[in-house]
Amino acid sequence: MPSHGEDAATSDGAGRPSRRGLLRTGGALALATLAGCSTTRSPTSSTDSSTDAGVETSTERPTDQPPSGPAAPPLRGPWPTVHADARNTGAVEASGPQGPPALQWRSGVRLGTELTAASGPDGPVVTQRNGTVVAYDHDGGVRWRDRHDADFVAAPVVAADGTVVVGTLDGRVTAYNAGGDRRWERSTQDGLFAPHANDATPFAVVDDVVYLAHPRGSAYAFSLADGTERWRTSVPRRCHRPALEAGNVILTSRGMRSSGDDESPVLALDATDGSEVWRTNVPGTVSIGAGVDGDAAYVGTIDGRLSAHDVADGSERWTVQVDPEETPWISSIPTAFADRVWVGTLDDGLYAVDADGVTAHVAVDAETTPAVGDGRLYVGSADYESGDAEANGSLLAVDPDGRVAWRTEIRGQPDAQVLYRDGQVVVGTHSGVVETVEASTGDRRWRAFERPASLPSPIVGDGALYCGSLHDAVSGYDARKGESHLWYVELGGPTPGAPVSAGDTVLAGSWSGEVAGTPPHEHADPPTDPMTKPDRTTTTVHVDAPSPNPRWRVDLDGPVGDFGYGTPSEAGTEAGTTAGGAFVGAGSRVVALTANGDVRWETDVGARVATSPAVHDGAVFATTTDGDLLSLADSDGGVNWQTDVGGAATAPVVVTSTDPSLVVLGTAEGVVARQATDGAEAWTAPGQGRVRGAPALASDGTVVAADDAGVVRGLDAASGEETWRFQADGAVHGAPAIADGVAYVGTRGSRLLAIDVQEGGVEWSFEMQDWVDGSPVVAYGAVFVATQAGTIDAVVADPA
Repeated sequence: MPSHGEDAATSDGAGRPSRRGLLRTGGALALATLAGCSTTRSPTSSTDSSTDAGVETSTERPTDQPPSGPAAPPLRGPWPTVHADARNTGAVEASGPQGPPALQWRSGVRLGTELTAASGPDGPVVTQRNGTVVAYDHDGGVRWRDRHDADFVAAPVVAADGTVVVGTLDGRVTAYNAGGDRRWERSTQDGLFAPHANDATPFAVVDDVVYLAHPRGSAYAFSLADGTERWRTSVPRRCHRPALEAGNVILTSRGMRSSGDDESPVLALDATDGSEVWRTNVPGTVSIGAGVDGDAAYVGTIDGRLSAHDVADGSERWTVQVDPEETPWISSIPTAFADRVWVGTLDDGLYAVDADGVTAHVAVDAETTPAVGDGRLYVGSADYESGDAEANGSLLAVDPDGRVAWRTEIRGQPDAQVLYRDGQVVVGTHSGVVETVEASTGDRRWRAFERPASLPSPIVGDGALYCGSLHDAVSGYDARKGESHLWYVELGGPTPGAPVSAGDTVLAGSWSGEVAGTPPHEHADPPTDPMTKPDRTTTTVHVDAPSPNPRWRVDLDGPVGDFGYGTPSEAGTEAGTTAGGAFVGAGSRVVALTANGDVRWETDVGARVATSPAVHDGAVFATTTDGDLLSLADSDGGVNWQTDVGGAATAPVVVTSTDPSLVVLGTAEGVVARQATDGAEAWTAPGQGRVRGAPALASDGTVVAADDAGVVRGLDAASGEETWRFQADGAVHGAPAIADGVAYVGTRGSRLLAIDVQEGGVEWSFEMQDWVDGSPVVAYGAVFVATQAGTIDAVVADPA
């Protein structure tokens, strides 16, 4: 029973079955005969949990049956770094999936790609977590773009004249003219965000005024024209998105949980001066903004209570318990449509309610706040069972009677809210995508991407993976289950650089310059057999344990890149000092660190070092963003030699099978090789595109390199001569990983490829959820890789 996304792709580049592919398929069939048909949980389910205790589903395979066939390669090879070893070869002694591929688990990695959208007269406007704001025209072209140095955690709002208002996490409010020029900027309290995701934004713009409900307990009114503060007043903390109706600003708050009162305040402010008009309390906890329509305001609670209030004085008109048995959590702003009020709930669908009770129900997962237009209601859904590997969300149009008029799959899970304007429906997704569709038919008009060019890459330790993110933490994942909530270390900025596993310490750094040394994941037991898709599931009680505290922290005063690592035997020694250890770029400096956090030396090389240095024979090789390759003495950081290799140099790879040894790396023009002794040119292999990920080196002397034209090549390490070539279905942005004669390559065609290193034949091609821009790693019979969907996936063999 093949898993979804699996191809019968055991062929070479010309479609012929590859020798190794046939051998592996036979082994898989033998294993399937023993194991039988497999069943498991949905591959998109996550074992992440924010609760202190609970029940989880384990996907461990029973280990009482030994694998059939010849003796398997080791479960994992030496793997201290993102590129496998001190020389950055990208090759391990372990093997990958021994049979047709399947997804074992999927966990999240925070990429900061979430897009929240607004719809304006000139086209959609989106903000991204990293501080980017982008305005599109109606056809998807970029009208203007700007970048803030602080995060966005809320959607923009767009006024009728095209003015765009955004707020950053550090409390700044910025207004842009329709053409993208900054009109004004004002400072408020820090921590400006929307208290609930489906609030989308803390702003509302009506006529010529910007209203802000700051979650730290203030409401503001600013002039849209020049930012003049018209009024400011105190309100309950964590007020939700303001709603304007009949001259009043309606606010809801979840209340003070510390007070012990099981009720939440709802209040109205006079829109002209901010004075309080009325205040009332509703039973339960309100976690979303109020909806308004005419002279009524609607308030929903997390236990499924929806109430209608008079806008003039706050008096309650009616209340309905949406579902007395399930008490669904109301998680979207109540929306008036077709003479009823529609509310989305967590896991329980979309309900239509009037004063007499529930009149319609639509089964929709993880709803956004809806939009209304052209006689329909539009809502976003997370579709975990989607048949399209590139779509894990959808937009739905709902008719007044509750029937779904159309459903269109979208790229990624929809974020916060759906927008309607002039016959178009707009949504942003967690995967960094903005999409517009025709409101009448659901046909997609256009799709645009705001995504990082490369992704954090995991490294493997004993039983665990460690991976950075575009937020401020590095997480540890159980190799067998994918859990990431038992190990993490917070750092003072984004952490996309690859950490390093150095003995009993994991070294990780951030763009703030901070590096921490933390004990490894003690709750992750190494698999004893190669991981495969489980043939049964078990339920085990699981209790969270605290993440370990770092043993030490050090500030390197510069953005920290990927770590390299060399042992004393690889790096040599100097009198009185143990050489080796970790090597990392910190801004324009290469820094040598011990596993205890001591700085042995640092050398300024003139430009940023972002890739992992390679270590061999007493030398440290590093590349800069300016395109220089350097050799530094491991003993003291002195420069042995420095040479220009061209723009966009990747991490260097040291080839020791040649005489002299070579340093091979990718560039914007292809692959180049330099002599390790003096940097002299050895060979150049021009390509069709930029090689973004470091090449990998197989034990037979084949260099595997892939570029953003989608060309994967095998090159002879001694001469650079091309021995084979394969055209992938999309650009390659990550580095290949080699294990047991197979190169694993991810593509922007949302594919993970297994390619025979000797022949270039494709053993299998596995369809992933989204672009595979991360560098794969191989251990325990699995391939682990990050995707642009914000996930780390474990791909294993399917014995069925």
